[in-house]
Amino acid sequence: MTNIKEIKLYNTSIRELPFSFQNLNELGVLRITSDNFKILPECFSECHLKHLDLFDCTSLEEIRGFPPNLESLSAIDCISLSLESRRRLLSKVCCCFILHYIVCDI
Repeated sequence: MTNIKEIKLYNTSIRELPFSFQNLNELGVLRITSDNFKILPECFSECHLKHLDLFDCTSLEEIRGFPPNLESLSAIDCISLSLESRRRLLSKVCCCFILHYIVCDI
């Protein structure tokens, strides 16, 4: 599994990622569309991910870590994010080329 370059998780029933990012050295793109996904774990910051797309993750409450080499980030309709996670997400604006983020009441 170390040669995986892109992972797409669309409309899954998972509540957390079923794998560790530690051995996914080639992973460059992660796209998640899910209304059950609740937490983006801290181990996520250990991967070499360059592009992260979170679409309609309406149950996503917490982002515990960001990959250090992130170049683009989209987070659309992630309406359940905690205030702290929203702040973390918005702080990535300085580090990412693209930020598309739609959340009310920041």
